[in-house]
Amino acid sequence: MDESFSYSDLVSYWECPRKLSYRKAGWRLPNPNFPILRGTYTHKGVAAKWSGEDPGAAIDEACADTLELLISSHIDDATPVQQAADDAKLFVSRYFNGKGKDIKPISVEESLYYIEGKYKLRGTPDCVGYLDGQLTVFDVKTGRDPNIRYLSHTGQADWYAYLWGVNHGELPALVSYEIISPNYITRHTRPPRVSQAQYFEEAMKNVALWDNEHLRQTPNYTYQCARCPYLPACHTLDEGGDEEEILLSKFYLEVQ
Repeated sequence: MDESFSYSDLVSYWECPRKLSYRKAGWRLPNPNFPILRGTYTHKGVAAKWSGEDPGAAIDEACADTLELLISSHIDDATPVQQAADDAKLFVSRYFNGKGKDIKPISVEESLYYIEGKYKLRGTPDCVGYLDGQLTVFDVKTGRDPNIRYLSHTGQADWYAYLWGVNHGELPALVSYEIISPNYITRHTRPPRVSQAQYFEEAMKNVALWDNEHLRQTPNYTYQCARCPYLPACHTLDEGGDEEEILLSKFYLEVQ
């Protein structure tokens, strides 16, 4: 289990500590989700291009890994996987024929850490580089109609900029949300908000040292439970049954 703690972990904790415990233990649904696959493959292709590699080959490799996973999970319908890969190649090509040409990358998917005593906090920005001569953190977002105001409000890129400053001694001048969607490609830039990042730092420290068993025993009960992928195992645990591990092993993949 990864002992570091990320922004995504914090968001999962806010949704439900038990949900985070399942994620930290490595349980994932094997079923292909088309929008998630398309977003994952788009990220793979963009990162490959920024790294000077072939984006199409990177997408094909990720697609092959997914297909292998489906075969091992006895899932026959591979149509969404190939369609997602084809869409991702198109999106990456459109992006680098447009706004993507403006970026001069210096770091791609670098794991950044904030370590203080027992705390090990992390973040992995998609890219850090220069935009119009200014050091910038780039965060790629996909989806049919991304809400730019919401993305900017979440502050994920602020955390990445803060970590870059901690690790490299220079706070980026900008954060940029690179929006790559079926409907449009656009960019939203602004200066990083250090106060927001410091808020995340303190929030992460409040829960980063909790072990998985503690997280597992402190669920939230909200209407979001109906959409939670871990509901069957979670419900069984609450009902006092002993089938939680059986359900996890049957319906989920344990990814380390």
